[in-house]
Amino acid sequence: MVESMSENPMPLCLFCKRLRAGPGTTCDAFPSGIPDEILFTAHDHREPFPGDGGLSFALAEDRAALFEEWRAATRRACDLGPGT
Repeated sequence: MVESMSENPMPLCLFCKRLRAGPGTTCDAFPSGIPDEILFTAHDHREPFPGDGGLSFALAEDRAALFEEWRAATRRACDLGPGT
């Protein structure tokens, strides 16, 4: 299981090729709305989630560089620990 990302305020969804533009926060896996557990990073959607129809996070190639920056920042924040 991938470690929780609940301390990170930026959702993984922003880097996903399945994210849909338009009103609301929807994607191919959740056309009626991305569940809060995923959107607010309590669940890492690189792992299955009930109701996702087998579709999980898939990196959008045009956001790959930003994703790597986000991952590095997340690792640094985890290394520092809470309150530092």
